[in-house]
Amino acid sequence: MQETQSEIKMIKSILPLLIVAIFGTGCATMVSPDKTAVYIKSTKKGQPFIVKDNKGAVIAKATTPAVIKLDNKGDSTYTYLTQCETKHEESELNGWVLGNLIMVSITGMLIDLGNGYSNAPVDKVSLLDCDRVLVSKREKIIRSQDCGDYVHKYDRSVYNFNDKKNKDAIYDLKYTQDYLLKNCSNYVDISHYEKQETTINGVYESYL
Repeated sequence: MQETQSEIKMIKSILPLLIVAIFGTGCATMVSPDKTAVYIKSTKKGQPFIVKDNKGAVIAKATTPAVIKLDNKGDSTYTYLTQCETKHEESELNGWVLGNLIMVSITGMLIDLGNGYSNAPVDKVSLLDCDRVLVSKREKIIRSQDCGDYVHKYDRSVYNFNDKKNKDAIYDLKYTQDYLLKNCSNYVDISHYEKQETTINGVYESYL
């Protein structure tokens, strides 16, 4: 009987400490690790990248695929940099913060916010394949230059047709017009060629 009473007294003495520990500490602060493991991938394996924190300091360097560990504390925005991309990833709400709501612990939530554990970095990041991006950029530059050449070619073709009025001139003009309309809408203003299309097509058909 005495042992039972002593056990009850011990529980009563410990209980307030447990309540303080549970309600006086944030769930995220208690449960979350100091760092989050973040998986970085890209279509191309071996893509070099660096990571900067919101102060601009480099905190990681690696090649894809890789797992790096980022600090859980603070409402941070991490920046992932490659040869062809700058990607900003804002930290997300730490799910353990919601535990404070379940336990009706406003104090716990305030503690989590104060300790910086209310947010955590995203745990998966996908980066672009820089080889593919750079090839695409080069192709756009070449196509843009090509379309510029065809604009000049179109003007010369109009002049040649008005001067010679023969089959070769209208064939050349029709070919140049069709190239511009099909391939160059993203690089030059084709509205003029669209307006002239019906007229040129009609003249072209008359020479067939």
